[in-house]
Amino acid sequence: MEKVADSYTQDRATGTPLAGGGGVFTFRFKALRAGQTTIKLIYHRPWEKDAAPLSTHSIELTIR
Repeated sequence: MEKVADSYTQDRATGTPLAGGGGVFTFRFKALRAGQTTIKLIYHRPWEKDAAPLSTHSIELTIR
């Protein structure tokens, strides 16, 4: 599995960029071969280098 793109779209309800404002992250991946793999997403604040992640998500995939 290879990440080929990612983007962030800010929530339009606020109209102006706000620190901590809502939005949507979109990630695109490309399967390199058939098989099973896991994608693990870790959410953390980039400025808190030693802090534990705020949340993690794992997605198990079967590529045919």
